[in-house]
Order: sequence, then structure tokens, then C-alpha cells
Amino acid sequence: MILNTIPTVLFETSGTTGSPVHWWRSEKQMHLECSIMIQQIGDADAVISFASPSHIFGDIFGKRIPDILGIQCTAVTDILAPISFPNVSRIFIICVPSTWKILERQHKFLLPYQEITFIHSAGALPKTSMRVLEALGNRSSIFEILGSTECGGIATRRKTSLESGQWAVLSDVNLIGPSSGTGLLEITSPRLASRSKTIPTEKCRTDDIVRRTGPASFEYLGRRDRIIKFDGRRFDLDEIDRQIEASVSKHVASVLVEDELRGSSFDVYVEDGDPLDEAIIRKVSPLQPQEIHLHGKLPRTTSGKIDFQHLISQSTQGLSFTQ
Repeated sequence: MILNTIPTVLFETSGTTGSPVHWWRSEKQMHLECSIMIQQIGDADAVISFASPSHIFGDIFGKRIPDILGIQCTAVTDILAPISFPNVSRIFIICVPSTWKILERQHKFLLPYQEITFIHSAGALPKTSMRVLEALGNRSSIFEILGSTECGGIATRRKTSLESGQWAVLSDVNLIGPSSGTGLLEITSPRLASRSKTIPTEKCRTDDIVRRTGPASFEYLGRRDRIIKFDGRRFDLDEIDRQIEASVSKHVASVLVEDELRGSSFDVYVEDGDPLDEAIIRKVSPLQPQEIHLHGKLPRTTSGKIDFQHLISQSTQGLSFTQ
């Protein structure tokens, strides 16, 4: 099969991280990613997908891989519909963070399957996922993918618990830099998307902070920015703060917190806040916060900046980030 090497497949980043950016891929790159993933996930009789095909994750696992394997794929559009196939023993379930609450409520429909592989990406893995695994027993496992619109799949790991665990890079991904120590994740790969149809991308430096554990493995430590991903969309907490401040005319600070539905979410602290501020924030925020705290004076560092780490320490579900 001769595949087109000219970039013709378009994906966009979205959220509050600026205007949507176009990322181009060739059919050859897409087929290569499918082939590598199939080698890792094995085979199944059917697929249930909760991921949007407008994002690369949903396109790869909800459309292309089922077509290559010649198996049926059902895209879930009604969250109350039974998630079951008759006469099927092995199944892939394509998950985004919000999927797991649905699976927890409907796990009884999964009991007839003998082998269930949950394929998860597009955001942090929520604690709900472990309750789903416990309910299903040893018939199920999670195949987790670390990647992005720009890079495609970077690394994967199999999980049966929330313990962090190491990531192993995909076979065509090379890690740049020393094989030990901590730093930003930087890679080369023949599957990197390009901003232009004519100029290829040679390497990609992400905002993910990792600790290298070998030439092709690492531990994920977090991000250096304040980006939150929700079902494949990126939201910049600094931009959300600016939008809220413009509406309430007060200083605000958003901090990352764990969320059972979305994997990660955020709380908003309002300086000298009142109940009216909460109503305004719920209306203007592009992504709904988990909680809104009507605070006194926001804590600040010696340089006068908001002390996010202090606010995070006040929350039992706070998630740290690197400043």
C-alpha cells in the first residue's frame, strides 16, 4: 500500500490557550501511529469509543484502528445508553477523563466481556478508574497513552493501580538529552505534526517535566505551566484568571485540584470575594471550576506574586506544579 507523505490530515488545538493552531499530518504518519499502537494493544472483537474523532486520539482509536482490524466501533453519544455488544468477548473501550463516571455507573454492562482493555488519554487518569477496575476484577486493564496533538503518541504504560509507574516511549520515539536526571520532555519522531504543509517538524519540546529512568523510559512529574486538559481541550488557568478578573474587578487565583470526573480540575480563590462574585464566575469562566472560595487577602510571595503553592497546600486535593 502506497501512502501519501504530503500532510493532508488536519487537527487543531483548542481551549483558552490562544487562537486554534493547525497541525498537519500525512496519511503515512497516521498509518504508522496506528501500526505501532496495534502492536501494543493487541486485538479485540469490538470497540466502544467515548473520544471525539475531531481529536487525534479519537481519530486513531475510534476510526482508523477499528477499520484496520475490521471490527465494529460504536461511538457513544448517549451516556445513558447500554455500553454492550452481543456475542463479543474482547473489547477496547476508548476513554477520556469524563468517561470513568459513566463506566462506574454502567459497569454491569461490561461484566459479560472476558477481556476489557480501557485505552485512556486526553487528560489525567481519575481515581474513579480504579473503582471500575476493582468492580471488573482481573478481566480488565488500562492502557494509558501520553501524547499531544503536536507529537501524537509519545509513551505508554499498562496500569492496574493509581501508582505512578514508568512510561516507555513508543518504538519510533527518541528522547533527547541525558538518560538520567530531571527536565522537560523533548523528543524526535517521524510522526511529529507540522504547522506548515511544506516544512517538517524535526523535534518537539513539551512542557511536561519528567525524570529520566533510562534511554527509553521516564517518570512523569507534572507540567511547568498551568495548563489543564479536559477531554482533549487545553485550558490555561492564567488566561481563565484574566477573564474572571476582568468581570469581577478583583484579584483571583485558580489552582489545580484532583477531580473524580475530569481527572484534574481547578478551584478559584477570590480576594475579598462575595456571593455575587461566585455567580459571575460561573457565568464567565470557559471551564467550570470545582469550587469557588471567597477569600480574604490572597497569600503572596516576597516578590508580591500570588503564592499558588500556599493555596494548593490549603486544599486536600491540590495538585502541585513547577513555577
